[in-house]
Amino acid sequence: MKKRILFETYFLGFIFLLSGFIKSTDTTLFIQTISMYGIKYIEYAAPVIIIIEIYIGLAFLLQKNKYQITIFGLFFILSMQNAILRRP
Repeated sequence: MKKRILFETYFLGFIFLLSGFIKSTDTTLFIQTISMYGIKYIEYAAPVIIIIEIYIGLAFLLQKNKYQITIFGLFFILSMQNAILRRP
């Protein structure tokens, strides 16, 4: 069971790193994708989002538990804010 959790943690870290690096290769396309969702003020935060995503991947790979909890809390808050803003 412990090996499975360790594998899943490393896999999730790899996914975050891969996603962050792919987005960092073409930030203008990422900004255009964000703007298609109608969230204009997030366009300016696109480089910061990419850096945070790479940081999350490194946190998972390096097994920093207190950082993981903080980051998941941050994403939860941002997701809830996005859901509230999209209400009709």
